[in-house]
Parts: sequence; structure tokens; C-alpha cells
Amino acid sequence: MAMIHKMGIEQADGNLTNFLLGPDDEFAMIDEDDIRVYSGAIPVNVATQNLANVAARLAHHEMIEELLGAYLEKRHDKAGAEWNTEEFWASVYSWKQMFKKKRVQKNISPDREFD
Repeated sequence: MAMIHKMGIEQADGNLTNFLLGPDDEFAMIDEDDIRVYSGAIPVNVATQNLANVAARLAHHEMIEELLGAYLEKRHDKAGAEWNTEEFWASVYSWKQMFKKKRVQKNISPDREFD
């Protein structure tokens, strides 16, 4: 996602089914209805929320840590120095709570492994 954010693209719908990984680790996004395009790299606060939206759908803390580590490793720009990890984790928690409430409202099991 770091490259996508650098290109100015935000995928506002972080549902994991909107991302595909090919056999050679090629990354693709589908369901372009919710994509927002910026004239340059997306702002750090938007990137934080966007990555947290995706991360909150992962089942295990370790998976989120791997995603964050890979993201920050690829984000070699000025914004990387501005990244606020505490804000990221707070956003992940907030997204997880929102998804859980939505599942309860829809009478879906609130504790699913993936969202």
C-alpha cells in the first residue's frame, strides 16, 4: 500500500477482498468505486487511517505488525518520519470496534477472524 499511497491513491474500502496478490507477489486493487486520487502522495493522516482500515480487518496482532512493518519499510519519503505509530494503533482499534458494532447490528457473529 505504501506505493499506492505514494502515487496519491487511497482505497477507502479496506475490505480484504478488494486486494489481490498474484503468484509473483504482484499486487492489484479491485472494486475501484471507492478509490480517491490525490495530485501527489496522500497526506500522512489519510495514509494512517487508510492503512488502519485495512489492518483492522486482519485477524491477529502479528499480522497487523507485519503489514505496518512492510508499509513503513517501503515508505521511504519525508512522510515516513512524520508517521505516528500510536495514532495508527488507536485507529486500528477504532476501526475494529466499528466493524464489530456493524456485525452486531446485522446479526453477524461479532468475533470473526477476518472482515
